[in-house]
Amino acid sequence: MLYFKILSINKKSSKEIEIKLRQFASKRNFSLDFSSSTTDRNELKKFLGLEDDKSLKLTRLRSSFEIFLPKIILKFDKSTGYTVCKIRLCFLSSFMFLIISISILFGIYNSIKTNQLENDLYDSILFLALFIILTQIEIYLSKVKIKKTLNS
Repeated sequence: MLYFKILSINKKSSKEIEIKLRQFASKRNFSLDFSSSTTDRNELKKFLGLEDDKSLKLTRLRSSFEIFLPKIILKFDKSTGYTVCKIRLCFLSSFMFLIISISILFGIYNSIKTNQLENDLYDSILFLALFIILTQIEIYLSKVKIKKTLNS
């Protein structure tokens, strides 16, 4: 998958980061891309987690009101001591981004072909801008939750 943003956590030791992340993550045994991260219960757990030999992957637990936000996956590599976090979209969110991008390309193609701007192109650009804004909101909320987790 394509990781589009990298965060560094330098304020804590790698052991402290690992302990805090594991403490506030609910373990899953299957891909986070296809698991539901929506809950309306106020639990101690703040993330869903999946661990393999090389990394720990987390996604933020969200309420049903946040279902419209794109789901992101946070990957902490064990080789870097959990101090580097890579961020990517889940499969469904990546697919939505791809569909919106393709619709923009087709809108541009049709506009060039007919020598006039199509309304569909404006709609697609609006949807892409909305998707990017919602993705940035989800990244911000995930960063805040990581900070709260590490400071607790």
